[in-house]
Amino acid sequence: MGKCPHKDIQFCPLYVASHGLNGLDGKYIGCDDGKLGDGLCGVDRGVCYSAELARMKAAHPAEVARLAFMADAAEGKAQRDRNMRRIGIH
Repeated sequence: MGKCPHKDIQFCPLYVASHGLNGLDGKYIGCDDGKLGDGLCGVDRGVCYSAELARMKAAHPAEVARLAFMADAAEGKAQRDRNMRRIGIH
């Protein structure tokens, strides 16, 4: 079984897809396996992250790129904030 690779689900393409995006074949894309109420995403219960991500990249490449950019920007900001605290500026 896998584990969702995202620390923050707002940047997870499968999470975003689970809220309304479909694949090129018109079929559902995402990590919602019908058991999200259990507290884990479907990837944690066996949904293949890489297969679903490939389907999303094919259907919505701009959205996948946007989410990756936003995740990188958020991580960069978090690192700058840590650096500033470490040197005593904030």
